[in-house]
Amino acid sequence: MNLFKNHNTTFPLTYVEIIERLNKINPIKYGATRNYINGSVTYLSPYISRGIISTKFILSEILNRGHAQAEIEKFIQELTWRDY
Repeated sequence: MNLFKNHNTTFPLTYVEIIERLNKINPIKYGATRNYINGSVTYLSPYISRGIISTKFILSEILNRGHAQAEIEKFIQELTWRDY
């Protein structure tokens, strides 16, 4: 099965779709549920590891929504871990 031919893949291939995925992240829910099977995760790892988007960009976008750093601490910790 070739996932790249299917536009409904788990990992979108266009930059617009990736940014849409980023815009759907709930960093508070992520912090509370990321370790559960049905938890809230970002699915951004492939894009970060390949340099399509950066953790700094992700953090900036999330903070621009008005979230206080204290309320999304776990999300920030995980972004920092990605850079480590």
